[in-house]
Amino acid sequence: METRVLVQAVKRNIDRFPDDFMLQLTTQEWAALRSQSVILKPGRGQHLETSSKGAFAFSAQGKTDAVMERLKGKAAKLGANGILLEGVGDQAGGSVGTGFANATASGHSATAFGIGNSATLYHKKGNGLAIYVEPDQVASR
Repeated sequence: METRVLVQAVKRNIDRFPDDFMLQLTTQEWAALRSQSVILKPGRGQHLETSSKGAFAFSAQGKTDAVMERLKGKAAKLGANGILLEGVGDQAGGSVGTGFANATASGHSATAFGIGNSATLYHKKGNGLAIYVEPDQVASR
């Protein structure tokens, strides 16, 4: 689910959520927070997008892991050492179909029977912002 979709849902149903369910930063708060924790340098601070298409992953978690690894790889190529994840979601990527049919004919008449099925294949799609965090800003674990 994209962040904007969640925000819209909360705003439409605001009376169903406690007051401290979420907060929204002002422009000044966002600027202050951004300047304290990360530095966006030229080439970094770039929006990245990738998917799990072609990954050997079958579970939703495996596909999400593939997306995260690909985002980290793209960020590293830019010289970034982190990602601000903007969202991961499902995307239809094609379909697979199968079928079976049987027919018989005799004289001037014929009968046929067929059955088929298809399934949509999904892959994960993710996007984020490549960032650079100064080493002295990284919290120790």
